[in-house]
Amino acid sequence: MNKRGNNNSHNQWSLYVSKLKSCKKRRKEYCPICQKKILILHYNKHVEQCSRISELRVKMYNEDVVNMNRNDECAICLDSMECGQRIARLKCLCVYHKACIDLWLNKNIWCPNHPPL
Repeated sequence: MNKRGNNNSHNQWSLYVSKLKSCKKRRKEYCPICQKKILILHYNKHVEQCSRISELRVKMYNEDVVNMNRNDECAICLDSMECGQRIARLKCLCVYHKACIDLWLNKNIWCPNHPPL
């Protein structure tokens, strides 16, 4: 009888451990680069890819701040660029709001004004 009780508690413990492991697989954390919620299971791979994309962005544009109000508008959001806003100048010399071009470059690898043929 004592063996049966130990066996039953062992089964309950292993069931608890397996449920705990599956909960950890479903748990999510925020990516420190893009701030998306990522499953723990895919976290390391996502952060590695995100950091590569971030490095690529740095090579794709120069970041700056608008010094004075201009009549230029961002071709992505169509808002004008105002003094103090962060902008990004691509290698083709097109200028966009930094936040707008970051979102664009998450899905595309070309300038919005110069799509590939």
